Amino acid sequence: MKISDIQKRKMLEDVLIRNKSLSETVKENGYSRRALERLLARARVHGIENVLHENAQRRYPRDFKYQVVKYVLDGHTLDRSSVEFNVDYHVVRSWFLRYSKGGVEALTADNRGRKSMGRPKKKASEENSDELKKLRTQNEELAKKLRYAEMENEFLKKLDALVRERIERENGR
Repeated sequence: MKISDIQKRKMLEDVLIRNKSLSETVKENGYSRRALERLLARARVHGIENVLHENAQRRYPRDFKYQVVKYVLDGHTLDRSSVEFNVDYHVVRSWFLRYSKGGVEALTADNRGRKSMGRPKKKASEENSDELKKLRTQNEELAKKLRYAEMENEFLKKLDALVRERIERENGR
């Protein structure tokens, strides 16, 4: 469930400043207990202001992502890494999964947003243009060979039919 920064701030202040119980705060706000625990852990280390979404860094350099993943690989939990580096748990998890599948290079990929549905841009270099011409010529040659093979196949079918017809006539006498 998405929750606004105002609600997050109120919950964090209730628990950290007003000493309200975690269970009571969760019940009042209908928020996940585990998510609030994660948020509280980060707020205790970095402060309430630094864990709110409005203050979160939007993009992280590959080296920072790798540093966080390396911290996890060194035996720390995803939760601990999240607290240590003040990055949301789910972001740390996605970096770790990406690294597990594709290595350091996968951390560079920025897969945010929707893929373009528009036409691909026509910008071919001379090499691509030459390669395209070669492929078209090769395609034309293959098409000619295919037509020839199809014609040859049709001819052989007709010949086979004529031969069978002749054999039947000779046997029928």
